[in-house]
Formats: sequence, structure tokens, C-alpha cells
Amino acid sequence: MKSIPQSWEGQRVSILGLARSGLALARVLTGKGARVLLSDQRGPEQLGDLPAQARALGAEVEMGGHSDRLLDCDVLVISPGVSLYAPVVQQALQRGVAVTGEVEIAYRLCPKPLLAITGTNGKSTTCSLLQQALGIRSRLAGNIGVPLVSEVSGDLTGVDYVVAEISSFQLETVHQFRPHLALLTNVTADHLDRHRTMEEYVEAKARLFAYQTENDWAIFNLDDPEASKVGDWVAQGKLPLWPHYPPPQTNGAKILLYSVHQEVAQGAWLDDGWFWVRMPGHEARKVLRWHFPNLPGPHNLSNALAACLSALCVGASAEQIEHAFANYHRMHHRLEEVGALQGVRFIDDSKATNVSSVESALLTYEEPVVLIAGGRDKGLDLDELGQVIARHCHALISIGEAGPQIAEHALKYGLKAHQRAGSMEEAVEMAHSLAPRPGVVLLSPACTSFDMFQNAEHRGEVFAASATRLMEKMEER
Repeated sequence: MKSIPQSWEGQRVSILGLARSGLALARVLTGKGARVLLSDQRGPEQLGDLPAQARALGAEVEMGGHSDRLLDCDVLVISPGVSLYAPVVQQALQRGVAVTGEVEIAYRLCPKPLLAITGTNGKSTTCSLLQQALGIRSRLAGNIGVPLVSEVSGDLTGVDYVVAEISSFQLETVHQFRPHLALLTNVTADHLDRHRTMEEYVEAKARLFAYQTENDWAIFNLDDPEASKVGDWVAQGKLPLWPHYPPPQTNGAKILLYSVHQEVAQGAWLDDGWFWVRMPGHEARKVLRWHFPNLPGPHNLSNALAACLSALCVGASAEQIEHAFANYHRMHHRLEEVGALQGVRFIDDSKATNVSSVESALLTYEEPVVLIAGGRDKGLDLDELGQVIARHCHALISIGEAGPQIAEHALKYGLKAHQRAGSMEEAVEMAHSLAPRPGVVLLSPACTSFDMFQNAEHRGEVFAASATRLMEKMEER
């Protein structure tokens, strides 16, 4: 494979996928003198004004498929939504074209150290907590919101660190990406419609650590078997090879662990309600007492411990960390309470798209839960999901393409009550009628949204609107 150029002036860059990150890349690369072609399989009616925006930047655009021109380039940049196994990407790799993604380009452009967090669950909350602990010294970007390449190419005056949420899709195409601090929260079955096996998914996550040096921090969740395994790979210098990409250069990153269940040799742990930390070369010390009702559930305890350890690594004080935790507001569509009616709370957890995130949500509540779940399956273990639902739910309202299969597995393991809904509004009304008082109606779908909604955010908005309409209707009676 060709190497990625040090300068973009005059380079021919093809960008596969005209979405948010593709447009952000075009803006930055055309500004640096690259000759950019954006190519998308979708037609004009699906892309709206995106092609016009790209052309206004000086980029060329092709729609409705990919021509031979796409591979006549120095660098092919693929959007996170494009698989490495897509035929056109495989053709590029076989030809030796440098294939990369937004994260690699952002890293090369970023003048500040990157603090990068990945994991199946918890990465958004951990990123947000870390950024808020660092305050104005940091910026938050990546998979969580603003494209990383847009943030790092902007004005970073007064900023010490860029905190970045990174997905496995983004890590597939890194060449030299080297975060100063890299953290892996956990790895559980997810995205198996994209990654061919669970092993491949874990190896993609491990690429976050592939090019770190002795000046960097590598942090792992000891309570998660897969994250702990990746930590062992890093410690032993045995990170897996990734076909077509430069081999890992493991050069002794400083490894820290965190655990809510046991003391660790170096890192952070929970003991008797206190966060303890032992950094390399220092004695163990208490940092803060856990007393944050705005961060409910055992999963948020783990996320906060990870954020605390990360913040301490880059100079935050215990007081700054405690203030950030105390003032943290949960993100939209992540266990977000959208209303209550007759003793029943409506909770929007639309971002929960795998089994472990649904189980974490269910463990958050003491009241009986009526779960709304279903959507488009992405290769999850529905048998395991059925066991989780039967174990923790009062009832299930199934929606979407995978709804019948989810219900079948849950009923097999002893779920007592199930109803099938054809719309979100119907699901909310059914769930409220089945919920005990007090109780919880929880949208935590375990699936992607694309069978019924534009995206997870849209699904959560429709849920909230449906709950609001039901509350208004009941008040009128």
C-alpha cells in the first residue's frame, strides 16, 4: 500500500461517501490544495443539498454509483459507514492505493494531543465526563458529535487536549494514529453485520493502541474480559496484524487498569464507596467519594471511574473531577427521562443498540420495567437478548423487523407478557397500559433504527413525542 502524503497540495483524493464526515473531509482537504472527488451510491433525491455544498468547496461529485475515476487517486478516504469489504474498497487495497479514513487524517492535522476513547458501550458518557473535567482546556469531537477533522482543523487556541470518541469502523483504516491517551471501556457483541466475527471486532478496537509509545497512556477495563485481553496484548507487544495496513508498533505505553470490583496494581478502583488511584511511582490515594445520583446504574459507575483515571493522567484535580460529575447531565437518547404519567416514567434509551447496553439500562431501575425493543437486527445474539429481557422485564412491547424474533426468544425463557406494536405511538400506549404503578416504560431497542426511522435520534424523538401526546391526552380526560 502507498503511504499517505505529508502534504495534500496537488494530491488526488477520492472520498467514498457523501455524508457528514465526507463533507467535512472535503472542506478541509480542498482547503489544503487537494483535488477531491466525492462519490456516493445514493442519487440526488437522497443526498439533498450535500452535492451542492461539496461543489461549492471546489470538489467534484459523482452520484448513483462509483465510476473508474474513484480509484484513479493517490488516497482513497472511506466514510465510517463504508465497509472494508465493499468491492470498490477491496479493489483499491488490491491495487495498493492508500485507503484511510477521517480519524487518520484528523490525527495528522491535529496540533494538540488526542485523548481517544472506544468501546462497545460507555464511550460517549466517558468522553463527556472527561471533557467536562478538563473544562476549557479541552474540546470534544469524533463519533460523539462534531467530525474530528472539523474540530482539529479549527481554532484550538488555549486548548490543551482534544477528547475524541472513536468507533471500530473508524479504527479499521488507521495507519499511524497515535492518541496520547487511549482507553477501552469494554467489547461486547455488536456490529457483527459489519465485522465478520467477534474476534475481528475486538481486533479493530485494539487498533486504538497500535502506534502508541512510552510517552502515552493505555487504559483498560479490568472488569471486561475482552478489554482486559486487549490490555494483555499491549503489555506483551502482541497486537494482531491488520491486513494491508502497517504492523503495530507497540513501544511500551504506560498501562493502567480500572475496576469497580477489585484493587489494581496501577490505575483506579472502587473500595467502600471511594475512588482510589495508584499512579506509576506513587502510593495509592483516595480521590473522591461516589455520591452522584445523576449518574445512575453500575455502568455509569464504571464510566465515571474510567473518566476520573483519564483526567488525572492529564493533570485534572480531584476537585475538578468531582465538580464535573456533580454537574453532569445525561446525553440525549441515553437513559433520558422524557416525562411521567400516573406513576410511570418514560425513559428514552434509543442509543442502546446491543445486548449489553440494554441489560445495563434494565439494571438501572428498581421499578418494574416494560421494555420497548426491536428494529433492524445487526447480527446480535437474540437468544442472549431473550434471556436478559425475561430476567429483568415485567413485559415487552416489540417493534420493527426483529421484534417477533426478540419476543420469541424472551417468551422461551419465561417472559410473561408481550404485545406487538406497529408504530412507536402504539408501543408507548401499550407499554403504559401494562406498566405497574410505580413503573418504567423504557425504549432500549437493542437494534438499529433504519427499518422505521431515519436514525437512533429520530427514533428517540418519536418516542418522546408519543409519550408527550399520551400525557396530554390523559390530562384532557
